[in-house]
Amino acid sequence: MPETKMTVRGLDRAGISSIIDGRRLTQLAEIGGYRSQLSKPAAYAKPLARGRFECVEYPAGLSVHVCDLEELDGTTTDSELSPRLSFLLLLRGELNFRLNEHAFQLCCDSGPRCAAMILEEPTRWERDLQRGCHLTKVHVTVSPQWLAQHCPKTAKHVWELSLQRTADLPLWRPSARAFAAAREILAVANPEAELQRLHIENQALLLVGEGLAALELWQQNQRTGSRRSSRIAEVCHYVDTHIDQPLNLDEIGKMFGMSTSTLQRYFKQEVGMPVGDYVRRKRLEYARELLLAEGVSVSQAAYAAGYSHPTNFIAAYKRRYGCCPGSEKNL
Repeated sequence: MPETKMTVRGLDRAGISSIIDGRRLTQLAEIGGYRSQLSKPAAYAKPLARGRFECVEYPAGLSVHVCDLEELDGTTTDSELSPRLSFLLLLRGELNFRLNEHAFQLCCDSGPRCAAMILEEPTRWERDLQRGCHLTKVHVTVSPQWLAQHCPKTAKHVWELSLQRTADLPLWRPSARAFAAAREILAVANPEAELQRLHIENQALLLVGEGLAALELWQQNQRTGSRRSSRIAEVCHYVDTHIDQPLNLDEIGKMFGMSTSTLQRYFKQEVGMPVGDYVRRKRLEYARELLLAEGVSVSQAAYAAGYSHPTNFIAAYKRRYGCCPGSEKNL
């Protein structure tokens, strides 16, 4: 019969604020399933954090790590992670870390964040502790075997998004249900109690389900975004190569299979400015080339830039380049 014992290791029982030195931190990491070392030998004896750090492991490859603490010293932890799917919910603070050669930052300035760490191979994990940083996070991890057993159809699509294949880390804002589940896990005072460990497991499974659904949506958005980026790049190329001709938004939209409103919305998302602003900027650049390279008059340059009055052209030119077109023409 399979082993059914659950393992709980951690700190901060009954609300006691515990000091975690470097040696204890590496011990807890090893309990959590990965070997860890510190960048500074002296850090093993130093207090690195104050608060709660718990690892709850269930049979068959499910584990939950809870962290609610203040970091007391700046050092770097260096670990090797086994293949896994992990959902990291950051509720407070900032995380700076590296997975192999890829650097990432998670920050809660604009609200909680969720990240999926999808690792097909053993992966080096380095994390920078920051003195004075208050950190609250819940980390739910499943092994490849757990995922294959419980979600065999989903598993194939999950590994397509692994760090080793994409060099990316899917990020999103957690749903209200996911946020509530993380808070429920954090609220458990004694995870060794039978009913409370079942409650943690239920909430962890809910987080896995929410995370898998969010990953599917993230993947769909990436595909949509890639197609959208390609279409907007084509629009930009068309504008750039027809800047000396009349340009009509309705006609451009039809040419690239979009309504005017969709073109405007996608263009602003991809380029960071409305289509009209982009066209005006490119026409000013074109007018400047004519002034400097071909020696046209200011009036001719204004007309080329789409201005009916040289006065308006001169004002726009000065805002863009910090000088009047006539002064550059005479250089």
